[in-house]
Amino acid sequence: MYAVDRTDGTEQWSVLLRGRIDVAPAVAHDTVYVGSYDDTVRALDATDGSEKWRYETGNQVLSSPAVTDDTVYVGSHDGILYALGQADGRERWSFETDDHVRSSPAVADDTVYVGSNDGNIYAIDRETGRQRWTFETDARVSCSPAVADRTVYVGSYDTNVYAIDTADGTEQWSFPTDGGVFSSPAVADETVYVGGNDTTVYALDRRDGSKQWRFDAAGEMKPSPAVTDDTVYIGSLDDLVYALDRADGTELWRFETGNIVDSSPAVVDGMVYIGSHDATMYALAHDTS
Repeated sequence: MYAVDRTDGTEQWSVLLRGRIDVAPAVAHDTVYVGSYDDTVRALDATDGSEKWRYETGNQVLSSPAVTDDTVYVGSHDGILYALGQADGRERWSFETDDHVRSSPAVADDTVYVGSNDGNIYAIDRETGRQRWTFETDARVSCSPAVADRTVYVGSYDTNVYAIDTADGTEQWSFPTDGGVFSSPAVADETVYVGGNDTTVYALDRRDGSKQWRFDAAGEMKPSPAVTDDTVYIGSLDDLVYALDRADGTELWRFETGNIVDSSPAVVDGMVYIGSHDATMYALAHDTS
């Protein structure tokens, strides 16, 4: 795992872990929280990469942690969602599903929302770990939910994007794509942006799920989009990073890497940071052409 200076890309520190890392880390409280293929969740000091604590689950960890003031929520391929103490990594509670939890949890108010490869989205009390409701889809849910205005937005490998009421888990609407949905939705103002395994990026009206626009690429859109005031950024398995006009989906620019791009971009101060399977992390200017 690497920490690099975002202005010039110089390495600040690196840590060799026992297993591959396939998930985005979470950074909070001067700490980096990350899971890996060695079945372990780690908390690393953000200044030098030294380990603060580790917690071993029953299988590989491909879920990005969600961190609140005092708790780290993370899923594992052992089918369990864990709530760990932010400061010491001690287990506070665990919630068992019927299959892998690759979905990264979302925390809103007093509830944790997470998908499972058993096809369900779960709403769980963040303090007690008790189930509040479950919503069933027809295939695995590996993407992470987005929560806005009392609605959970999430995709499933049954090809649908769903809007679900946070209060009781009832469906508000669903939108069918032409392939599974691994990309986690991004919600901005009145629009839900999401990529599909059908090589398409969709912009959906978040109130009723109607399609506002679509953009077709040559590769699966598995990463999650990043949305700014006027632009949607997303990587694709066609080796490209795309910048799309947020209003109508027209392509503003594309950047070609040396391999597939299945990491999600981060946008800070007009720079787009994204990794590729060519073993490179790129910093792209907003106006890259």
